[in-house]
Amino acid sequence: KVVRVRAVVRGAPAPGYRVARIVVDPSSIRLQGARSHLAELTEVSTEEIDISGLRETLRGEVPLRIAHLRLKEGVRGTVKVIVVVKEE
Repeated sequence: KVVRVRAVVRGAPAPGYRVARIVVDPSSIRLQGARSHLAELTEVSTEEIDISGLRETLRGEVPLRIAHLRLKEGVRGTVKVIVVVKEE
């Protein structure tokens, strides 16, 4: 099953800055697992990304939260996330 990946952020950028956008690559992944686990699943989340006090764009590789699920062979357990921060 193919599901969307959602980046989870915690905190707020530095005063005077805002999150302009969040890019996740890949934006969806292919999972396999028990039908009961996949049936209502529409997205998976990343581990939390702390953006507290951020003043510039953050780029990184972030693990996925996929406790009872298996990734399809050849699919990585991390995604690239870019949190674009701009001055207000």
